[in-house]
Amino acid sequence: MINLIACQFKYTPGKDNVVADMVSRYPIINVNEQAVHEMNNIDEDDEFPLDFKVISHHQITNNMLKQSMIANPKLYQTKFVNNIKLIFFKNKVVLPSSLVQSVVSWYHDNLNHPGIQRTFETINMHFTCKGLRRIVETHVSSCPICIKQKISNKQYGHLPPSTAIYRPWECVHIDLFGPLTF
Repeated sequence: MINLIACQFKYTPGKDNVVADMVSRYPIINVNEQAVHEMNNIDEDDEFPLDFKVISHHQITNNMLKQSMIANPKLYQTKFVNNIKLIFFKNKVVLPSSLVQSVVSWYHDNLNHPGIQRTFETINMHFTCKGLRRIVETHVSSCPICIKQKISNKQYGHLPPSTAIYRPWECVHIDLFGPLTF
């Protein structure tokens, strides 16, 4: 079919080809195999680090939580879950400050390093604590894997104005991968 059209092929080197598509201009991020393994490592033994007994013990020994409950008794509820006494705030388990970092770390790692918003929303479905969003932001922002894999927002230059084309097929741009073979 290409023989029916009188066409001329003209090679333009990559740096001079300003009409190239996104695939050829998209920056290639070198990802080492260790980072991929760490992100996709599903450890069968990596269960949630807390159980109800641990949470209950830390809630009972947390003085700040005790003071908050005394100051605002109507805001907190005590419920028994599997015969273990837990403190709830707005139907969410109150995380004592001593457990927050391990919970944030576990969720962030086991959800395959989602962003701040998704990590926060997932934890916040079941747990609550003072400053949870800030703690999640700090953890995710300082995560070495997330820092390495973060996509750059680097802005590239503008495309030059195109010349007007009046007839169909007057000009066709093709960006090829690899050697041209027929």
